[in-house]
Amino acid sequence: MIFKKRVVTYVAARFLFALKAGESLVGLIDDKFLSEKACQS
Repeated sequence: MIFKKRVVTYVAARFLFALKAGESLVGLIDDKFLSEKACQS
């Protein structure tokens, strides 16, 4: 039971980390895309 709880906690932590990393990655891509758009216009 303890092992199962630990796995769930680990998966939740990994998911939250991936979510945060994904958000920052999307933010970086958006910034790059927007700055390129601004340079072109």
